[in-house]
Amino acid sequence: MAPERHKPTVLVADDERVIADTLAAVLRNEGFAATAVYSGDAATAAAHEFPPAALVCDIILLTGNGIELAIQIRAMHPACTIILISGAQLSADLLDEARA
Repeated sequence: MAPERHKPTVLVADDERVIADTLAAVLRNEGFAATAVYSGDAATAAAHEFPPAALVCDIILLTGNGIELAIQIRAMHPACTIILISGAQLSADLLDEARA
């Protein structure tokens, strides 16, 4: 029997649980080791426990800013790929501020 290949770890952070859970489930179906968290604090704690290969993060979180969270996670794990998502129009303004 062949050994199980290493699964890349993905941390999904979204304060809308249905979105976070669904995205994590889809990623697990595609062979990733995905974990869903529902706040910036939970994402930071999870990133301390395991180094994610990727962070998929909502830009607007109830308890913080996803862009700031992404910057924190990148500082902890420089090789982590960051994917920011949002359904809110306000997120474009936040991205412009972050770029500046």
